[in-house]
Amino acid sequence: MPKMPKRFAAANFILMLFLSIAVALAIMKIAAKVLIPVVLAMLLSLVLVPIATLLNRKLKIPNVLCIIFVLLAFISVVLFVGTILISSTRSIVEQ
Repeated sequence: MPKMPKRFAAANFILMLFLSIAVALAIMKIAAKVLIPVVLAMLLSLVLVPIATLLNRKLKIPNVLCIIFVLLAFISVVLFVGTILISSTRSIVEQ
């Protein structure tokens, strides 16, 4: 098999790099409806599970109750922050 000149090898590498990036982006665009909730759930579990474990160990509350409490607290904080942001935005728009 004859050897390729260096400029063809570099061009081949760049072409394959762009092609693989395009394919990866297309796959991520198609799978975004599934990937975004999964990634969000994994990030939330990384944040919330240590809090539930701490409650379980320190206060001797059963695991299920700890998880329910932490989730309710998290949802309450998100709703509270959302309410503050919405009211602030409304007051800025009205001025």
